[in-house]
Amino acid sequence: MLILASKSVARNALLAGTGLRFVASPAQIDERAVEAAVLGKGGGAVEVARRLAEAKALTVAATHPGALVIGADQVLAVSDNAASAAASVGSPSPLEGEGARRADEGFASESVVARRYAPNAQTPSAHPSSGASRHLLPQGEKEGQRGAASILHKPIDMAQAARQLDRLRDRTHHLHSGIALARDGVVLWSEVETASLTMRAFSADERDAVLALEGEAVLASVGAYRLEGPSIRLFERIEGDYFTILGLPLLPLLAALRRHAPELLPE
Repeated sequence: MLILASKSVARNALLAGTGLRFVASPAQIDERAVEAAVLGKGGGAVEVARRLAEAKALTVAATHPGALVIGADQVLAVSDNAASAAASVGSPSPLEGEGARRADEGFASESVVARRYAPNAQTPSAHPSSGASRHLLPQGEKEGQRGAASILHKPIDMAQAARQLDRLRDRTHHLHSGIALARDGVVLWSEVETASLTMRAFSADERDAVLALEGEAVLASVGAYRLEGPSIRLFERIEGDYFTILGLPLLPLLAALRRHAPELLPE
């Protein structure tokens, strides 16, 4: 049995498109606890994405003996380097007041949920079979040149979505998509694929028009956007694999399935 440990509509559609037979069984894990544990040991966004994917695969595998489980997760990281920061859009979202009220009621605001990390400090995988991470950085940018960065999470409301887009405006951010295979308590393979996306210096009116068209669908995205929707208007450049951006790196996954479960993909 092949199981996808995700409730993501996009991931389910991508995997279904391969013709593989599988069932979906979302994993229930404390994602923030996993993230905090990795960051506390000096790990970065890439390692967070890997550990989240592995944790989801292992959690579902624990209740499905013998099944091969796919775990996946995506982490968005944006540099805190002042040199890469854009000036504020300036015009607040019409929903800003609602967002502030919800934050006061106990909901974490974007500035609270963002977790800082040093992108060059990464903890090596504890699984010898884990695959190497592959990164696509913007042209001219080297790993050692990046400063501190923040991990952003899914916005809780449309006001926070507007603030999140402002945070990404006129700069490059990185989407790290973790993928893992587990069976009977063992991680057989894991890998992280990275895409780099650069947003335009859009206006507040453009931002609000896109959010109005998107609606609450953007609340399911760590970046508060959907490349397959009107949000594409906000982008200037995209470097990376389409499947990685949607949260399920299909090509490395299919290669791993051919290696670890060849009966699923007979040649």
